[in-house]
Amino acid sequence: MSLRLFHTTASLESIAVNSDLVIIIGGDGTLLHSARILAPRNVPVVGINRGRLGFLADVAPDRMLESLDQILAGHYREDPRFLLKSEIIDDEGNCLDSSLALNDVVIHKWLSARMIEFEIWINDSFVESQRSDGIIVSTPTGSTAYALSGGGPLVYPDLN
Repeated sequence: MSLRLFHTTASLESIAVNSDLVIIIGGDGTLLHSARILAPRNVPVVGINRGRLGFLADVAPDRMLESLDQILAGHYREDPRFLLKSEIIDDEGNCLDSSLALNDVVIHKWLSARMIEFEIWINDSFVESQRSDGIIVSTPTGSTAYALSGGGPLVYPDLN
């Protein structure tokens, strides 16, 4: 197998349709942004860490070529993660917004600290109705950020 390098640009949607593997060079934020767009096409990603922490983009730049050689030779272990799909539904049942998230979904009143009322449903099952200034729902992948900042539990990334 040979690696072909191109010097053109394309949208992430176009890359998702035309790629078997995407190499993302950046930090975890770059990987999270890209993964949200690539995930519906089931395109695997490899993150080369150019950020600070590197929980997700964990291949060090000085190991990039060695790591990519191993991956292209078929010597790798997939680390599948699940996504959250969020939808904002109004009182009439209309979907106002829909999004995928690898880390978390945050619901809050934009630009003001006011109480909002919302219902949470998981897989069409009612969970709770809440009045608050917001809520964060985290995947196991995203749990590490909240554990570091707020004392929450670390959850193993492939926990269902």
